[in-house]
Amino acid sequence: MSLARFLTVEFNEIANRVRSAKIAVGMITLEKFDFFLRKLPSTAEVSVICGVHMPTPPKVMKRLKTLTDDGEIEAKVYTARFFHPKLYLFELQSGWVAFVGSGNFTNGGWVSNKELFVKITDSPVIDQLKMEFDQWHGVAKPITDRFLALYTESFLDNAANYTHQRATTERLIDAIHENFNIDNINFSNQFFSRQDHEAFAPGKTHLDTPEILREREATRRNIYHLNDLLKPLFPRQWDLHEHYEEQYIVASPYTERHHDLNVKGLWVGYGRGRDALKKYGSDSTPLNFMRMQVIVKYDRIGVWLMPGKSGGGWVDREQLANQLEDEVFRRRFCSEVKNLGDDYFLDVGGRLQKLSELPDAQAVYHELLKDNWRYYYLTIGKDYPLGTTETSRTQLVETVIRDFGRMFPLYEMIRDKTFDPV
Repeated sequence: MSLARFLTVEFNEIANRVRSAKIAVGMITLEKFDFFLRKLPSTAEVSVICGVHMPTPPKVMKRLKTLTDDGEIEAKVYTARFFHPKLYLFELQSGWVAFVGSGNFTNGGWVSNKELFVKITDSPVIDQLKMEFDQWHGVAKPITDRFLALYTESFLDNAANYTHQRATTERLIDAIHENFNIDNINFSNQFFSRQDHEAFAPGKTHLDTPEILREREATRRNIYHLNDLLKPLFPRQWDLHEHYEEQYIVASPYTERHHDLNVKGLWVGYGRGRDALKKYGSDSTPLNFMRMQVIVKYDRIGVWLMPGKSGGGWVDREQLANQLEDEVFRRRFCSEVKNLGDDYFLDVGGRLQKLSELPDAQAVYHELLKDNWRYYYLTIGKDYPLGTTETSRTQLVETVIRDFGRMFPLYEMIRDKTFDPV
């Protein structure tokens, strides 16, 4: 028995060897469940028990029913009591392994939340867990059309409560931390106004009301203006380009276009031009590659080198992973990161650390080893608090150009050069 790492990491290491899986959880999201099924061998047997008291979306219940009806998995719902376990049992060729902890069958539960899991391989304990699962399975109910109709009606009735609870919790966390009070900021000479930043205030980020969308659009227009000021100042050798379609130069204001359905900021990014992108295939988009980025959030402005978000930037991130295996490249790259300065940060999979917290280039390397483009964000950059000279109307453009210049050598080292002229 031992503590487990992120469940996503643990699962990836065994997925192709899974013969059968028994999973009992309070909540499931479609993104994580589909990821789970894609990773399993087609011959694996899957049995799932899900609760009904937590906000599992109706589309997940429909998918569980369809897969069960088609004989691909067996899924049931536990309705006798509030169902809250997080049990993941996997049969491998070498025997059974179990993960018991706090994380639901969601992206948060598997990777982005602060969760705790225990990895169990002891046969007597495994046998007890399987017996417990079988008991739950015996009293759980099948997912029928009638259940789906009733569950969907209940879910929609409770949707407003879920939204209100989330907004209330965000305001609570913001108040507890007491690390930012927008009332204390002097916006008189700032590039972005108070209204620009308040578009991303806690309690608004998950909503798409007409009023909030107007606020985001106003901020978006000002980011377009910043873009117009920045572009002429890029040295030609940087070869950095905005998105080739005008509507995508600045990020979308709609929640559905953001990975967690929360608009916590808007950004403008720069990377390869259209011709360079399409050398990788006609369907290639900037999301497949890293970019330099300016992001405007509620409490800060970030100037970032973004190798990629979860599932993004894979072309360059795979290039970086391969290059890091070379000792000469590794020493040079990690030293370049460390030499950015203590105020810069390295964020791998949500573990953001100021470079002052990483004692040397070797520590930088150990953090980079944890990156996996399929599941994690990877960001290098610097955040500026509001109200500072660096974010002022007269200085922000200079601030961005300076930081881009400092990070550009890293951009060049990470950038895949498959199609560069010989």
